Amino acid sequence: MFRLTKKAGYGLMALKYIATYAGDGALRAREIAEAYSISPQLLTKSLQRLAKAGIVRSRAGIKGGYSLPRPPRQISAFDIVRAIDGPLFLASCEKGCEMTKRRTIKRPLARVNGSILDLLRRISVAVFPSRHKNQELESC
Repeated sequence: MFRLTKKAGYGLMALKYIATYAGDGALRAREIAEAYSISPQLLTKSLQRLAKAGIVRSRAGIKGGYSLPRPPRQISAFDIVRAIDGPLFLASCEKGCEMTKRRTIKRPLARVNGSILDLLRRISVAVFPSRHKNQELESC
């Protein structure tokens, strides 16, 4: 079934952290990685994909880092996961597949897939649980 990749999970965590603590400024990947005790290299890869997709803003320099280009409620979990992992689907069948007539699970899986995608679209960064900066944060 649907499984979130480590990079997508890191992206979701990073967006919530930025939404909670960046204010009008920007946060460095290293700070976010330290807050969750995760690999800065993997987090940076996720943040780079999010920046390329326009989900985060990336600034270089002394006051550089990552920030949100729009309000957290306008950024969905679907946007984040799709930007990092690409198209989301559970099962697909190639055109001309010889087993098409025998595949009885294709339609139910398509409904499950649609339900998961709808749910991810409805979850925004603004509704992810918040924690205080001095509390231990959970990682994936």
